[in-house]
Amino acid sequence: MNEIKLILCDLDGTLLNNESMVTDYTKQAIQKARDQGILFGVATGRSLYAVNQLIDKWQIRELCDVLLGFNGGQIIDESMNVNQLNYPLKGEYCLEIIEHFKDLPVNFVIYDKTTLYAFKKDMWSERLSKSNHFQEALMGDLDTFFKGKSYPKLQIACDATDMPKVIERAATFSSENYHCMQTGAFLFEYMDRNVSKSNGIKTVCDLHGYTMDNVCVFGDAANDRDMLQKAGLGVCMINGDDTTKALSNDITEYTNNEDGVAKYIEKNILK
Repeated sequence: MNEIKLILCDLDGTLLNNESMVTDYTKQAIQKARDQGILFGVATGRSLYAVNQLIDKWQIRELCDVLLGFNGGQIIDESMNVNQLNYPLKGEYCLEIIEHFKDLPVNFVIYDKTTLYAFKKDMWSERLSKSNHFQEALMGDLDTFFKGKSYPKLQIACDATDMPKVIERAATFSSENYHCMQTGAFLFEYMDRNVSKSNGIKTVCDLHGYTMDNVCVFGDAANDRDMLQKAGLGVCMINGDDTTKALSNDITEYTNNEDGVAKYIEKNILK
């Protein structure tokens, strides 16, 4: 195995336990890795504006050297004086996507800094705004809302029982301008074609003079798959889905509720 110089973790189902916390045991393992000169960070589909609201609750602000948000589209690396949002999704593309799904029982959600804009107010928009500590607002007239603007991503929110309809509909059209994936039981997302966690990680590696072979990543779901495949060491959580496990280099012995990340770091990465 190549020398690991950077560890990046997905949040939900990976670094966070099911109570949305990071245990003291895990924090101690992370600090041991940092004491050995290994950088640590998170790579999440969440907005980093949301992460900034929650990182003190998780008590990991001082442990994070790198933050990747919006599935790699947003990067904060304070040591390199980098805080950037890359490849936002053009408003005209958002309108195309919404038109394709608008007859289904779904809601559409856009993030703009610390405000969550929804097509309509429902349990999903309320849940997302509350979990991210965001203000909630309505898009209003869509043509006006999207004209000449770009946003990090477009989320489609629906009941889990309706997700198969969303997936089926998504398969009926495509564009060279954007790509999509299911990112949760009730969430499906569209983003610019250049956005991926692995592309974000590659940017961080270039800043520090690392290669992807120097990176270990942990994840559990579909939006982690590209980084699990392209990092030097891609580790899927044992609680992850079977497809993601099959694409990974290794699988943790323990779940996110059993300090799976920490125990893997201690056993396989610490010197």
